[in-house]
Amino acid sequence: MAISLIKINGEHNKLNYEKLESSFKNQFGNTCNSATIYVLNRFPVLVTADCDIDFVLIIAIEDIQGNYIYFTKNDRKVYLHNLIIPVKYISDYKNDVIEIEGDSLLAAESEINYEKEIISLTYGFKNYLKNRCGIKEEVYIHPLVFIESTSTHCVENHLVSGTFDFKAISLWLRENRQEIFISYSKWKTQYGYENLASEINQIIEQASFDSEFGYLTKKKIDRIGKEINKEQDLLTHLSKQMIIIKGKAGSGKTSNLLSLNISSLKNRFNTLMLTYNRVLVYDLAQIIKPLFNTQEFNQEATVDTLHGFNYRLSKSLGVLHVMSHERIGEILNNLKIRLRVSYDLISPQILVNGKTDFNNIKTLIQNSKQIDSPTKEVAIDFINYLSKRTINSKRAMAQYSKDFYSWKEEKLTSIAAEKVFLSDYYGVLKNVLLQIDDPDKFYDDFDIKNKGNLIDLATGAGVTYFNEDGIIEKKDFAKFKNRRVGGRKRNRIVFVDEAQDCHVYEKDILAKIFGTDRLVIANGGKEQLIRHQELCNWEVIRGKKISSIIKNKRNKSYRVKPQIAHFCNFFASEFGIDLNLESTETQDSGEIIFDFRPTQSETETNEIFNFLNKKGETNGCKEYESILILLESLQNENKNSIPSEENIAINEYGNIVVTKEYIRGDWSKKKILEERGYQFFDGTVADKTKLGLPYPNQFRLIYYESCRGLEAWSVCCFDLDKFFINKTEEEEAEKFLIDTEKDHFSQSMFVTNEQRKKMFAATWVLMALTRAIDTLYITIDEENSELGRIVKKYTNQNSRNIKVYS
Repeated sequence: MAISLIKINGEHNKLNYEKLESSFKNQFGNTCNSATIYVLNRFPVLVTADCDIDFVLIIAIEDIQGNYIYFTKNDRKVYLHNLIIPVKYISDYKNDVIEIEGDSLLAAESEINYEKEIISLTYGFKNYLKNRCGIKEEVYIHPLVFIESTSTHCVENHLVSGTFDFKAISLWLRENRQEIFISYSKWKTQYGYENLASEINQIIEQASFDSEFGYLTKKKIDRIGKEINKEQDLLTHLSKQMIIIKGKAGSGKTSNLLSLNISSLKNRFNTLMLTYNRVLVYDLAQIIKPLFNTQEFNQEATVDTLHGFNYRLSKSLGVLHVMSHERIGEILNNLKIRLRVSYDLISPQILVNGKTDFNNIKTLIQNSKQIDSPTKEVAIDFINYLSKRTINSKRAMAQYSKDFYSWKEEKLTSIAAEKVFLSDYYGVLKNVLLQIDDPDKFYDDFDIKNKGNLIDLATGAGVTYFNEDGIIEKKDFAKFKNRRVGGRKRNRIVFVDEAQDCHVYEKDILAKIFGTDRLVIANGGKEQLIRHQELCNWEVIRGKKISSIIKNKRNKSYRVKPQIAHFCNFFASEFGIDLNLESTETQDSGEIIFDFRPTQSETETNEIFNFLNKKGETNGCKEYESILILLESLQNENKNSIPSEENIAINEYGNIVVTKEYIRGDWSKKKILEERGYQFFDGTVADKTKLGLPYPNQFRLIYYESCRGLEAWSVCCFDLDKFFINKTEEEEAEKFLIDTEKDHFSQSMFVTNEQRKKMFAATWVLMALTRAIDTLYITIDEENSELGRIVKKYTNQNSRNIKVYS
């Protein structure tokens, strides 16, 4: 019997292993003399994109007579049997005095809170062990954020101390709320304890396999390393000026962000990288992870979505819970004004007891210079509403306008409080910005004085900020805001991908919290706009020109090969879109496969995927890099969309938008391919919280709407013509760039409603096509569809490096 401390994967540079082992004996040696402690340095695989694991501490106590460790909790003994503890080690506060108020840790009047990282580590590590490592029984993870400091405190899963040893760990185990210290019940038995080494080895072997990456990732990492050396001019501006990188799709903007991200870590900054696409978050984190492991950084490198960042910010400030009533009044007032203007413009164009050309009215509205974009949106919605009704008198027209208003009002008020963020994202952002800018005005506008219980319940503020009457005073509300916002700074430089598509509120919030000199952004052109109607101007913040350094990339794509670039340019020109994409220089031109077969047999499906997978494999790609599968989100396997319920949202103009939610069917080819041994990261599942992270031996299966920023050696675009048609039928298509087409399109300013809808759909299709590096596989369901005719036109003019199945 002995106390064994086993080091795996080298040593963490912040740990003294001899003192760690001796501190265990000092703390527990009187009652425990047989235990095994594993310290797994730099867990090699990514289990969450929210943070890296510095090391995993595994403690197992042999279950024999007279060998035990216990803690007294609520007048009863709680025995320690075994624990799996993923540890995030924070060094930013090592020279600081950290104070504690209520349940809050404070450093320099900023809250220290890693709750998000703790939750992510809990579920991420648990899912990894169960889904990838063969652990079938229930497993409980006890994550710990260790904060190095001159102080000593313990708040739930936050441990503050000068040294990571078992004296500090003992404090954490005594003070936290856990009353069961068994991570894995199998290790509690004598047999399980004796086989602990083989189970740990199984985990390490799987993690080693899952941490492997193929040609594309290696190439990206290599390019990032080279760019770090070439970008000394930009590096001198880090934390001194905003850095703006401009370029076309695939021109290497994201690689520039990543190289500057790594440089920031080397210069002892923490980094936060923000994007729109949840799947892209995984990709970016997967690239940073191996760099992190080899460099032994002590800083934090976090990747998140803009929506995720803003959701947690708005929730922590209490905005979500206090704004709904006032916001509804504001939105309805705007609707009244805009509907009045719309009615006056539309009414003279309506034929009573006749056939009205609603498309022509939309075109007139879209190209009008007398009304603004928010009013145009309401007018188009109103026209669509009228087009489904019989208008037999002017009185009926007036009544329909009232009915339209009542319909929108009913939909707006049906939004539940817990859905405020998703339904009224821009209203939430507006009020987050107000609270950050002017907490006194927010306090008065939302009657915070009488909402103390709501603020406490919503934010977990605790007694720290409230007086004996349960009231939070104005000065204490400002202190609450400052501490919550200040805690997000963490000596961070923030990187924003696809920044051209940010809303002005998103931009202003980031600038206000972090400062413009801490922002590095990648900016595309109008052809890369997906979320909004106008390009976000990062050179002006709150009406003031800011100091920035701009790097303009060429139109050259580092991603797509010549054949794919040629088709993309041809396709864009068919819709008057000036893409002008230059391809990467390669020895071969790439390939496009057009498949017009209405259905593919199991044999044909297998042949296609075997061919594409072999292509990727031959070029050194893992499955994850090899094939990206894109599906039409509104189609199930029976080719019928099933509407389930209406989704109510408020857009960036404060207009009420009503869309359908759909029940989506499964992709039948997935089962066929799984039977052949292929594995999938299925991003089409309804519950994304159970999705976990993708791994090297999985193909990505996602909807077209989720492909932004991704790339693969081969991209499969299924039912691309149906995707195009469905995009033209979205209401957003009629509102696409309604004020900015002059700078976007190569044709004249006057654009018909039908042309505009097709431009919108074509922009989405181009986003999908430019994901491919070497090979595009495209299925066309209807040969005579508009997309089918364009493909036929292209294949009649070009035959090299093209295959056609019909």
